[in-house]
Amino acid sequence: MEIKDWKNELVGLPKMELWLKNQFEKEPAPDELFLEHVKLGLDFRRLGMKPESIQNTYLKQQEVSQIVLFDILANRFPLVLVAQHIVEDAILSALDGRKHICIIDIGIGRGIQMLRLLKKIQHKLNPDSVTLIGIELTKDAAVFTDNQLKEKASDFSFQLNHTILNMPAESITADLLREYIPESCGSPIVNASLTLHHIQHNQERECLFEALKAIHPAMLTLIEPDAETMTDDADERILNASIHFNSLYQYANTLDLTTTENNTLKTFFSNDFFDPIAYQDEYRFERLQTAETWIQTAQSTGFSVADLRSFYQSDNIPNIDVERNPLGFLRFGFGDTSLLSVIAFH
Repeated sequence: MEIKDWKNELVGLPKMELWLKNQFEKEPAPDELFLEHVKLGLDFRRLGMKPESIQNTYLKQQEVSQIVLFDILANRFPLVLVAQHIVEDAILSALDGRKHICIIDIGIGRGIQMLRLLKKIQHKLNPDSVTLIGIELTKDAAVFTDNQLKEKASDFSFQLNHTILNMPAESITADLLREYIPESCGSPIVNASLTLHHIQHNQERECLFEALKAIHPAMLTLIEPDAETMTDDADERILNASIHFNSLYQYANTLDLTTTENNTLKTFFSNDFFDPIAYQDEYRFERLQTAETWIQTAQSTGFSVADLRSFYQSDNIPNIDVERNPLGFLRFGFGDTSLLSVIAFH
C-alpha cells in the first residue's frame, strides 16, 4: 500500500495526509492492519455509511469467539488491568475502617472489576455490608451481572446488596442515586472505567459530574483513553484518532499473542477507531478527551483532584511509559503517544 492509493479518501484532510505521508517514510513500516482499518474508515466516511452498515459489511465478518477475546483482554492486555488494580487499591484506601460500604459503578458491564474489588474488600476490610449500585447501558450485560451477583452473594462474609440499573450514564441524577444509597453507608465511592467518553455532549458530561458531586462521594475514579476526538474539526479529529490508534496497534504488536489473536484484538479496537473517522456527528459515541480536559470538567462542578501517584508501585509494564503527573493523575503511553489515564477526585 502506498500514499498514492489514498487519493480519494484524503480529500480535504491536509493534516491527515501529511501525517500519513510521514508514516510511509518511516522505518519500520506502519502496521498493515492499522493501514487497512484507517483506509476503510476514511472510505466509509466518503461514502456516508452508517454504523449499522459498517457493522454488517465489515466488523461482523471479523467476529471471533467472545471467549477468546475475553481471555486476551482480561489476561494478556496488561494496560487496562494495571489501571483497574490502581483504582481498586485507591478505593480500598478510601474505604478503610468502614463497616458499611456503598459503591456506584458506572458502566459495570459484566461485573468483572466489581467482583474482583468485592473479593479484595472482604480480604482486606471485612465490612458488615456492601451495597453495589451498577449502571449499565447494555441490557444483556445488565441481566448477566445481576445474575452473577445473586449467585456470588453467598461467597462473601459480608451482606451484599446490589441494584443494576439498565440506563445510560447521562440519565443519572442525584435523586435517583439517593434512592439506593443506604444512610448507614455514608459517602459512596463512584467508579467509571472506560465508559464516560461515550457521553456525546460536554453539557451532558457536566450534568453527570454535578449529579455525582451532589451525593458527596468520598472518591470518584475514572479510567479513560487519553486522546482528543471531541472536536468538530474533521481533519484534526481524524488525525488525533489515527495517532492514538496507530500507537495502540503498535503496542498490541509487543504483546505475547499469536498472529490471529493480535489481529482479533486490533479488529476489536477498530470498532472504536471507525467512530471518529467514519461516522457523522450524530452517530459518534467514542468521544475521547485528554486527562486535563476531564479534570477541567470535574473541577468546574466542584471536584478536586485526588493524588493517585503513590498507588502505582511498579515500573514493569513492558513497553509502557508511566507519567506520574504533577496534577496527581497517572498517564500511560506507548512511545510518544498517550494511551490511557487514571484519575481520581474527591
